[in-house]
Amino acid sequence: MYPQQYPQTSQAPPPYQNNMHCNEPSVGYFRPAEERMEDFQQLVARYEINHTFATKLRVLEGYEIVFICDDSGSMNTPLGDLSGPFDKLPSR
Repeated sequence: MYPQQYPQTSQAPPPYQNNMHCNEPSVGYFRPAEERMEDFQQLVARYEINHTFATKLRVLEGYEIVFICDDSGSMNTPLGDLSGPFDKLPSR
């Protein structure tokens, strides 16, 4: 190894803390159903969401939604030019 690149530390690492409740919402997070419904109705009106889709969205209320966005160059490829890594493998 290169000692100048990875200097030795004389300190121990910080202790591990097992927090079993890290994903639970805080106490102040919960709001009455009336407030949540009012906010949802405002969202539906703002974005002009039709009734059928709004009903389907309402089912997702208890879930945490995460968006993963890819801004890589492959996202600019036209759909007709798609090829996967297995397309180039020789076949028997």
